Amino acid sequence: MTDRVPGRDEAAAGWLAHLRSGGTTTWSAYRETGTPAAPDRATPPPVPKWATGAAIATIGLALLALLLNSDQPLAIAGMMIIVGLGIGLVMQVMVLAAQNGAAYADLGVATSSVTFLRQIGASLGVAIVGAVLLSAGALEPAAAAQTLAARMPLVIGLMAPLVGLAFLLLLALPVIPLRETAYVTEEAR
Repeated sequence: MTDRVPGRDEAAAGWLAHLRSGGTTTWSAYRETGTPAAPDRATPPPVPKWATGAAIATIGLALLALLLNSDQPLAIAGMMIIVGLGIGLVMQVMVLAAQNGAAYADLGVATSSVTFLRQIGASLGVAIVGAVLLSAGALEPAAAAQTLAARMPLVIGLMAPLVGLAFLLLLALPVIPLRETAYVTEEAR
């Protein structure tokens, strides 16, 4: 097996990606089921708690960009887990905020809009990052691998301020009390 990225083979790169995905899944599940209920269900958590995930992901991406050229696979794996944990904290909050801000009649539209826009953002993000990574235009596999390895820290470093912007936008998210009913009443129809 040849090294496509200096110091890392395909299996190691795959395991690092799984660690990041595992962090996202773990924190999404915790936010969905493991957070203890507040004494007053009508009051959402304070806004800074909502933005915590974006702050964690920003710090994780910045540190990952700094560590990516080092030969410290455990540190890189740790930063990928931190990025995944931060993203996992934000995902469910966005769905809950959209659902809470929508009328009962528009609940399905609000939920599907969050999912749709998340997928559009992911598609655009992958396309833009791929274009930046491959813009050097090396055609030979060895040169392409070297170019990719050299550009990856730059691209990840450029993503950190974008997630930081998401953090600032989350701070501006209005606090709307949570609904007290989980069903549609006759008056709401």
